[in-house]
Amino acid sequence: MATTWGKWTRVALGLGLMNAARVTGNMIDVILPAMLPPAACVNGCLDWSDAPASVWKNGAVPVGASNHCAQPGAVVNAHTSGAWCYCKQDGPPPPVPHPAEFYGTITDVDGFVTNGPLGLNTFENGTAELIWRWDHDNDGNLCVLNDNRYTLTQTSDGHVTLKGDTYYWFNATVGKDAAGEKKYNGSFYNPSGEYCGSWSVLAGAPAEQPSCLAGTSGYCTSALGVPGQINIQLASPTSVVVSWVTLEKEAPVAPPLVTLRGPSGGTTTTRGVTHEHTTPGEARTLYLHFVRLSGLTPRAKYTYSAQSGGVGAVASPTYSFRAPYPEGETRIDIYGDLGIYEWNAIEWLQSDCANGTVDAIVHMGDHAYNEGDDSGRRADGYMQGFEPVLATCPWMPIVGNHEYYSGEELKRYLDSTWEKWEGTIPDNNATDGVSSLGMLLSVGNHHGAGVHGSTPSNTSRYFSVDMGLVHLVALDFNLYYGNDPCTDCADAQLAWLHADLAKATANRDAVPWIALMAHYPVFCTGCAGNGDISAEYYASADAEMFGNVNASAARAFDARSALGERPTTKVPLKGASDNLVNDIAPILELYGVDLFLAGHWHYYESLFPGVKGTSTCPACLQATADNFESPRGTVHITTGNGGPPGKDSFTEHCPGEDCNRINATRKQSTDYGFGRLVFHNATHCTFSQFLNADGTLFDTFTIHSPKHGSFL
Repeated sequence: MATTWGKWTRVALGLGLMNAARVTGNMIDVILPAMLPPAACVNGCLDWSDAPASVWKNGAVPVGASNHCAQPGAVVNAHTSGAWCYCKQDGPPPPVPHPAEFYGTITDVDGFVTNGPLGLNTFENGTAELIWRWDHDNDGNLCVLNDNRYTLTQTSDGHVTLKGDTYYWFNATVGKDAAGEKKYNGSFYNPSGEYCGSWSVLAGAPAEQPSCLAGTSGYCTSALGVPGQINIQLASPTSVVVSWVTLEKEAPVAPPLVTLRGPSGGTTTTRGVTHEHTTPGEARTLYLHFVRLSGLTPRAKYTYSAQSGGVGAVASPTYSFRAPYPEGETRIDIYGDLGIYEWNAIEWLQSDCANGTVDAIVHMGDHAYNEGDDSGRRADGYMQGFEPVLATCPWMPIVGNHEYYSGEELKRYLDSTWEKWEGTIPDNNATDGVSSLGMLLSVGNHHGAGVHGSTPSNTSRYFSVDMGLVHLVALDFNLYYGNDPCTDCADAQLAWLHADLAKATANRDAVPWIALMAHYPVFCTGCAGNGDISAEYYASADAEMFGNVNASAARAFDARSALGERPTTKVPLKGASDNLVNDIAPILELYGVDLFLAGHWHYYESLFPGVKGTSTCPACLQATADNFESPRGTVHITTGNGGPPGKDSFTEHCPGEDCNRINATRKQSTDYGFGRLVFHNATHCTFSQFLNADGTLFDTFTIHSPKHGSFL
């Protein structure tokens, strides 16, 4: 797809089947010609034809790439802060290792081989411990539970984290030293493919330093007044909010505008609002723009362009989208936990929207891993990489725990959003968060469904919107897990939820289906945790990499917390989960909620209908039936593998009542994937789960509900 932008062309590539030789996923190639070369590239960007083609999704330089800034799909894991380029120099940069070498092969002492992660935890005393996710097979041999690929950043003080610009890739082999202790040897490569020296570490010993720097590439910057990160958010059955970001020489003096052409062929101009935001770290000033388009003709195709009100502002390319609708078959792609990783679902989301398979997207939290990293540039890269989809397909972003991390924990997604400028929201419902993406998404939600949804909540923490046959409700469960500072929000959310569902219940003749969504599930395998896991760890970035209930990683996290690296109140995970179930499960039963969907756990699990857990494990749902015919309980689905850093397993809480599966478990998978909801009519709804690797169908089932209402 190409769209004209003055003398530039913005190109989004990746539709169609992936290269059969690579099954790492479906991140698309994105070319961004309007962006400026890195400051370090004094001679500009190198033409991509003179650089290794292996950085591109299908192993070939796309037509139109030229020397433009880009996000090549095959190496986005190594370039987490957005569009980049090789610097033009006397010769091409060193070759990038083949993807199989790029991610590394690890061989254990028993001879088992995996293309997998080497987790490394470090502590204040300078020591490091290797975090492996081992289990034993039936023969007693060691094997790795997950075959995920992770990036590690080596910083000057010896700490290894997921943050920062310089990502070192490695091959590692497990052996033994002279004393018989396990020893880990490897080779490091930087993002440009340069060899960075050998690496050797014993468990508990300080890690050695790589010795070279990446100097042949750099991140590009946005030109002044040029719209970027364009996305369309659902606001009501007949309205959307267009939002985007610009850098400006000075604050815009006029409101932003969207020029819209509708099915009748006429053109209208609509003005909106601009909010100024200062990022953490380097204190970059971003201008976030929001324009609401209302009174849209249902299902009609519209084209639009966006422009800030700044001096010398440039109009965006022309994009098109299909308007939402108040009735008829309703089709939505839905998932949680998607960042810009090579194995994400973005290609399939793009094709689904382009060919009319779906009409909207719901992202159930954890958007960028993490939004505030690198002074917000990680968020820039996420939205730039997602823009080819989100500028053309209305979506509904929901808050996850990673919207709270960016160097100042718990100050992420909200960012003083809801009507801060009009004073209609209580002060304790707004935080001084530092994430520009959090602001972009949550202010968009506020100007959209938060104000104009089915039951206006005046907040982006929780809100609802009707689309076709379904009432969609977004909730914030961070309130239960110790990473949200709002002490009054849980009660406010519950009060709003009762009011919203009472109104939705009265409207079921027009909108029969009710689907609640949140980042955290209510019922799932592993939800209950155990005594070794704190709620703070469960909601942390470490849990994303090492497993939600990985006891050794949790103890390491809590040890660092005790040293002051992270604030913690040590809320027991089981207690937090029990409180969530006690608050939400009775509401689902009272109002006869049809579906509850969530992410957070990096797996797929569908449950048979149910209303309650057990007395000893409230999160262990007990099925009321082994089918979906006239269900007498909510159907719960966890689809949290849209494109996260790594996978979870179903055996992290073992032994335990929710080890491997719970009573209501129907089907499970740890493969990366995404879901799709199709509400055919008032009585039939189909859910399907697709795999990112090749887009194939993994699971599908249809709910037949001839009568909607309370399960009491």
